[in-house]
Amino acid sequence: MIYHLPDYYEKFNCIAGKCPDSCCRGWRTIAVDEKSYEKYNDSSHEFASHIRQQIKTIDNRHFFKLEEGRCPFLNEENLCDIIIEMGENMLCTTCATYPRFVYQGSDGVYACLTMSCPVVADMILTREEPFEILVFDDEKNEIYDTMELPALQIMFDKSIPFKIRLATIAILSSDNADYAEYEAAMETITEHQNFIGLDDIRIEFALEYLIIFERMLKKSERNTKIVKVMLKYLKMDSDGITDPVESLLTLYRIYEKYVQSEAYEENEKEFTNYIAYRLYRSHHLINDKDDFNEEMFMTVVSMVAIKLIQAMIWNEEGSISSEDRHMVFQCHSKALEHSEKMYGKMKDKFRDSGYIKIINILVSILA
Repeated sequence: MIYHLPDYYEKFNCIAGKCPDSCCRGWRTIAVDEKSYEKYNDSSHEFASHIRQQIKTIDNRHFFKLEEGRCPFLNEENLCDIIIEMGENMLCTTCATYPRFVYQGSDGVYACLTMSCPVVADMILTREEPFEILVFDDEKNEIYDTMELPALQIMFDKSIPFKIRLATIAILSSDNADYAEYEAAMETITEHQNFIGLDDIRIEFALEYLIIFERMLKKSERNTKIVKVMLKYLKMDSDGITDPVESLLTLYRIYEKYVQSEAYEENEKEFTNYIAYRLYRSHHLINDKDDFNEEMFMTVVSMVAIKLIQAMIWNEEGSISSEDRHMVFQCHSKALEHSEKMYGKMKDKFRDSGYIKIINILVSILA
């Protein structure tokens, strides 16, 4: 079988108990695959009986239910008792493979790492050079080629301003244009990049996104800072939400000015790498122009939402560290990337509202 994987895929190393978060915390459940379920039932090991007691089954789906956000096998040292008692080979597939994921595409399997892991988030966000997509033949056990994804080539072209790169990808893919013509498209965008009076629209989109994100975000110690500022700036209360668009727009503008003057290179690198990560992760989902527009819209709105949370932290503390910036990316991923149902509902909401249009994508990028 042919696999596609980013060149950093094999460089991941789990730091176990030293992790600032944990893949054993912050979820509702941990899926137990059928093969592992049978393995636990067939085992005569004394600890296996404890594992069996923790397995819940609904509609023939097996899972471990987390207790107060912690896996029942995560001990006080934040280490896994299944590994300690029985070895890594007794982990279920979810635990054995995380943060690695694979997706079936039309031209083979796509493998990726998820930024819901803080180690992966740091690996991706701090990367200085463009990543390559390697093509691996598992029958021959060799890497024999690299895959060119034109959108990534444009995203990593640092000779072009960040916003223009992103807008160019949106326009060319939406129009099914030849990527070789992207310079002409870039000139068109440059001439029309000032959407004066429309920049509150992207805040409105991001606000709707953040309301759903807040609901999905677990109230864990790792997320405390994010939850605190979101509750304050989104003005969440029992009656719903007080419209904060104007204040958030002001904050967003101030933070953008700060970034431009004090932290532009780091900010550009992090968001370039984030967008490239999203483009690669969504590649297997895109079959036509509408699919691409939806994924591009969601990616751009998520970018604005992440930057807004960073702005909230920066405004509260007078500064924001790289650790906190990366934490926002990672907690966003952990809340939303692993809930296909909720992510689908969010996308449906934007689609049904008529928001997913190329002009709205461009406004959100360029305003």
